[in-house]
Amino acid sequence: MAFLVVNDDSKLSISLNVKQFKPEELSVNLNGRTLKIEGKQEIKEKNGYTVRTFVRQWTLPKKVDVKQLKSTFTEDGYLAVEAPKISRKSPTSRIIEIQKAMPPVKENEEVKKP
Repeated sequence: MAFLVVNDDSKLSISLNVKQFKPEELSVNLNGRTLKIEGKQEIKEKNGYTVRTFVRQWTLPKKVDVKQLKSTFTEDGYLAVEAPKISRKSPTSRIIEIQKAMPPVKENEEVKKP
């Protein structure tokens, strides 16, 4: 069973070739940070039946936002599971407001308040 894992700064993406399976023969489960993908297929034949199964399991990195995990079954037979990474970076750019300063106070001069 071929699969591809992409783990970059913005997301985690897992793609499996499951062309032999129908969507209803697949399950995607999350237990804590453990992602499990299973497939089970029973094919009836003249003299019995054939069972095809697979299980793939990954421990997701701590930076993966498991609350936003989603799975998609594509028309060409791939199961994609994806989640964004949690971003805790401080902003790299921002506008800093310029505040008006009061004029300097001269010696022996009283400060006037607006």
